[in-house]
Amino acid sequence: MKKQHVESSQRYTDYNRKNPVFSLRLSSQLKDIVENLERESELNRRDLFQRLYTEQKADFDAAIEKKVNQRLEKACQDAFEQGRTAGLKQGAAKDAENIYNNAVEQTKKKFAIPIHCSICGMPLYIPARSEMHGHILELLEREGWCHGHCISLKKLYERRPQEEKTSNPFPSL
Repeated sequence: MKKQHVESSQRYTDYNRKNPVFSLRLSSQLKDIVENLERESELNRRDLFQRLYTEQKADFDAAIEKKVNQRLEKACQDAFEQGRTAGLKQGAAKDAENIYNNAVEQTKKKFAIPIHCSICGMPLYIPARSEMHGHILELLEREGWCHGHCISLKKLYERRPQEEKTSNPFPSL
């Protein structure tokens, strides 16, 4: 005999929509466990499922939150370490650069010719053995620059009588 199709009322349709049927096939062992839980808790299957689900969901949510927090903490620690390492490398590079720059400045002061800039007045260092250094040396020789004690010796030599001057110790003069 064939079942007749009965048109359902609007209320019955709404009820089914709000309370859908959820069925699953269980092993006999699992079915026995569910029936024992029903008897012990005095809850029907729907209420038992709802309670188990909400408790498990809370535990699951807590576990997820714990895992997320652990990963965030690890990410923060990793980011801190990367930043610290990069900062230390940058600081070491900065220190090395400062040491190098100080050494260059000290070397310039010791071996280069300092001339003050005609515009800003800051020292301008002419490196030894540079082209500019050569030009300066030529200029100094042309203009007759010499040591202070050499000037004194030259004056003494010039004051001597002519007969005592046998040879000129200052050939360029």
